[in-house]
Amino acid sequence: SSGDIDIQSFNTTENSNITTSSGDVVIKSSQNAYIETTTKSGDVNVSNSDRFAPYTITINTSSGDISVN
Repeated sequence: SSGDIDIQSFNTTENSNITTSSGDVVIKSSQNAYIETTTKSGDVNVSNSDRFAPYTITINTSSGDISVN
């Protein structure tokens, strides 16, 4: 599936997956999560990720940028 994903605020209470084949993923604010990313063709900018958080947000893109603040 293609298209951008733009999330203003993400506070999870379980492990979560976000996937797009062609599009950018932007999370403006995340809490309580470790951010794990993969992209084949795109830039990754993660400034807020807690490796010891109880939950993981896995973000995958084939062609797109990933930005998490």
